[in-house]
Amino acid sequence: MPINYYCDVKVQSDILTTDISESRVGVNTPAPATTLHANGVIRAGGTNAQSYVEIGDDSVYLYNSGVYRGSLNLYPNSSSGNLYITGANGTTVYFGAPTSWTTNISVQGQATLNIINQASSDTDKFLVSDGGTIKYRTGAEVRSDIGAGTGNGTVTGTGSGGRVAIWGTSSALTSDSEFYFDTTNNYLGIGAGSSPQAALHVKSTTTDDLVKIVGDTNGKPQINIFNGTTNTGRIVCTGSGAFDFQNLVSGTISFFNGGASRMTIASSGAISMGGNLTVSATTTTDNLNIGQNGTLDAENSSEILIGSSTEIQIDGNPGTSGQYIKSTGSAVEWGTLPDTTKTQTILFSNFLDSGSTTSALRMPFNTLVETTSNQYYNYFDVPASGTIKRVRMQNTSGTLSTGFTTTIVIWKNSAGGSPSYTSSAQTASGGEIEVNPNLSISKGDKVQIGYSKSAGSKYWQGVSATIVIEFTKV
Repeated sequence: MPINYYCDVKVQSDILTTDISESRVGVNTPAPATTLHANGVIRAGGTNAQSYVEIGDDSVYLYNSGVYRGSLNLYPNSSSGNLYITGANGTTVYFGAPTSWTTNISVQGQATLNIINQASSDTDKFLVSDGGTIKYRTGAEVRSDIGAGTGNGTVTGTGSGGRVAIWGTSSALTSDSEFYFDTTNNYLGIGAGSSPQAALHVKSTTTDDLVKIVGDTNGKPQINIFNGTTNTGRIVCTGSGAFDFQNLVSGTISFFNGGASRMTIASSGAISMGGNLTVSATTTTDNLNIGQNGTLDAENSSEILIGSSTEIQIDGNPGTSGQYIKSTGSAVEWGTLPDTTKTQTILFSNFLDSGSTTSALRMPFNTLVETTSNQYYNYFDVPASGTIKRVRMQNTSGTLSTGFTTTIVIWKNSAGGSPSYTSSAQTASGGEIEVNPNLSISKGDKVQIGYSKSAGSKYWQGVSATIVIEFTKV
């Protein structure tokens, strides 16, 4: 029913109504649905220049000093009540400038989230700040962002302090006690336990193959050694089976043994040694020979040339016996060092060769007799084991015949039977011949030395014969 107004109040139907049965009052509505039901905009507050709240269709407006910019505080109606701010039919609730509608939630200050529930899947878990805007990244995207790998799940594994992490599987890390990094000294140990002693310390008790460097088929694998920023040395496989030790600056290359330098190669190419040079031959082609042309010949057409101004110098005593290099002035040849464990004896025999025969004539040692018989005075008794090294015959008087050769013959305990040595035929040159039998003899042997001419009526005339015998030192 309409409300009657008094005191000059104008009454208009439906502007102000009541429902007595429901105890309701309506404004601009004939049937109020709530205790106070206003059909239209409701304003509460001061004048236009002051703050007020205006409740209109689907909106609550807050004004401050008449400007549409006020704030709104909303609280639950009890300690257990909930506050819901929802859009129509589940659409977005916007907080921000209504002219742009680009910011869903903008918090100018600190926001506190008291409870964050765990996600039930591996997607949309992580909130990140992107230029001040909160966005989400999936689990896979976050793992990729931090370099933890994608596609195989979370990286797992166990290890110990100081050990280097290695992949045990495609998605799990592990470690080994033999792969260790000392963070104090920056030392890396492989097989050296937990105390490597150098920047790189490699140790193995099961194999001798510790470090292997492999190059391409046509490559040149190498190890370069630097002194600061300068590459001073290199060990390189230069190809075709060649292997080089290279000093890349002006300096020496030294080889040490027993803590001392044993061989040094100077930058000029000069080689100095602190010991003997020994060449051990396993085959005949391994021998080192110095030919009369002044070259050191290694048999296989490989030579070391000794130039006119080049010397091979041996400092100190190279040994008690053996060979050494000597120069004859026009050539370089081997010389033989004396053997201090041997003693040499020279036997002389002077006689007249007047026999016109090709039979072997004995050289006498105690009388000037020339005969084919085995008389006792043509023997000499061997006092100690040794070697007949050399036999020489020289014409000392009279005219030496020409056009014949002479053969030196040595008998040992054969009483004129088969000889123990027969030389090749010798043609006298300068009135002399010389052979080197190197025939071994033993203490107590009976030895005869003779000569045989190739033709009769040929004569040496006056002869001086010299026999060099080398005995074991007694």
